[in-house]
Amino acid sequence: MHELQTEHTLYAFLCLALIIAAWYDLKYQKIPNLINFTVALVAIIFHTIFFGLEGFLFSGAGLLLGVAIFLPFYAFGGMGAGDAKLMGAVGAVVGAKGVFISAVLTALYGGLYAVLLLVVYHRYAREMFARAWAVLKTLVLTRQYVPVSTPNPVQKRPRLCYGLAIALGTVTYLYWDFQGVVFF
Repeated sequence: MHELQTEHTLYAFLCLALIIAAWYDLKYQKIPNLINFTVALVAIIFHTIFFGLEGFLFSGAGLLLGVAIFLPFYAFGGMGAGDAKLMGAVGAVVGAKGVFISAVLTALYGGLYAVLLLVVYHRYAREMFARAWAVLKTLVLTRQYVPVSTPNPVQKRPRLCYGLAIALGTVTYLYWDFQGVVFF
């Protein structure tokens, strides 16, 4: 029972860290390494102390899978390194199965977030799609890639701060896990 209460404390610590990371990401468009590394280190130490080598491997596998899931998106410029590291920190707390489910939920929240941004910044989105369509038509008709420049380079570009989606996806997973929802 004591270990379960301590694990709930670890989950509460993770939730607090996710709230801070999401806020910081929304405000500054980055997630500090201090948050990511602290959460990961606390999780690894916690799982190792309470569950020994098995706990260490549980935490390590979650950390590696969490980073690996978002690493391709970082490599191709779709998200920042802080997002991948935050998902790794989540994995260190919840393990490989938990981080996989959290990542799926995060992707769903991220998709909703992206649609919301497109609705809010509909003028920017319309211009972006018009430029992409012009480039595509030119490419198909002339077989030449001719980029269309942005008419207003100072225009505010919407930013997808994925820390918020990671926080929402992970907290949803933690809530469902706490409620006893069986995933697989």
